[in-house]
Amino acid sequence: MRFSFRLAVLLLSLLGLELGARAAVAAGWLRYAEKRSEGGGRRYIDDLDPAFGVWHYPNVELPGIRTNSHGMRDRERSFESGGASRVALIGDSFVEGYGVPDGQRLCDHLERLSGREHLNFGCSGGFGPLQEALLYETLALRFEHDRVFLFCLPDNDFEDLVRGDSQRYRPYLEADGSGGFRVVYPLAFEARERARPPTWSKWLRLAARNHSRFLNALGQVRLEHAFPGLERADPSYDRVEPELAEQLLHCYERLITAAAPRPVWIFVIPRRADFVASARGRLLGRAPALLADWARGRPGVRVVDLLPLFERELAARELSAGDLFLPNDGHWSPLGNRLAAELVLAAAAADPGAGSPAEAPR
Repeated sequence: MRFSFRLAVLLLSLLGLELGARAAVAAGWLRYAEKRSEGGGRRYIDDLDPAFGVWHYPNVELPGIRTNSHGMRDRERSFESGGASRVALIGDSFVEGYGVPDGQRLCDHLERLSGREHLNFGCSGGFGPLQEALLYETLALRFEHDRVFLFCLPDNDFEDLVRGDSQRYRPYLEADGSGGFRVVYPLAFEARERARPPTWSKWLRLAARNHSRFLNALGQVRLEHAFPGLERADPSYDRVEPELAEQLLHCYERLITAAAPRPVWIFVIPRRADFVASARGRLLGRAPALLADWARGRPGVRVVDLLPLFERELAARELSAGDLFLPNDGHWSPLGNRLAAELVLAAAAADPGAGSPAEAPR
């Protein structure tokens, strides 16, 4: 009898907490942040490509996530443009649209706002500048397009060039002895380690967090507690190591050479810590400056730092930098994706010196 009573009290308490959390989310007092996957999106990506490694499985259909027959997180695309202007989007998980459902990603907003196709070649799972260059050479170039939008995330694009787990099929650069670099693979493609499917306990935890508003809010509180210095971390814009910077520029040189004479815009993505450092007057901006100096004198290549553009728009709309990011993992929120699309299109349209689609090959 006592056990039944205690169980009933416990269940009623949990029900009350859940109803209260749902009411708080509906009133805007709590933020609901769906966590779509764990382990870098292992449900729909793996080391699948012999040239660049990590890529999406083709023809995946998951809640909010679909891939096409080419493995792009995009609607079905043809190799031919039909004479229309098209843009190739190259980047990591921010370009892929990690954490937000289809329809609210950067590429979705770019297409709606411009009326032009934007082919989404973004990927998560440790996808860095070398993978981007190799993907562009072996996959993106098969699709007719007349301009390239390349996105640089200083927060991890330098780190992604470091040789990692030797059991993953992940290319890296090695000095070739003549002042350049060569691409090296840590193991044979057939010997690579495949992603393991998530355990039942992980699936249950993920489902519980996404369906229960109370557990969702609790998870966000635990995240903030686990990383209390998140907003005070060193700005990603200033974490530039000379050796890795040389490798990153080599990758970008390789990509723009393959893209020529198509114009290439390189958009630099800030993280929350960069906004904090900028507001305090402590941001040096070494990464955007490095790219701007390198691009100077390279025809058709433009570097656009999104940080000051975001800051201006946030001030005009009376928003905070936190509104641009998901509260659970730091990728762009639906608002962040939409505002980024507006800024990208405005920056490209305002640069008449970067070339026009009519001048570039399909």
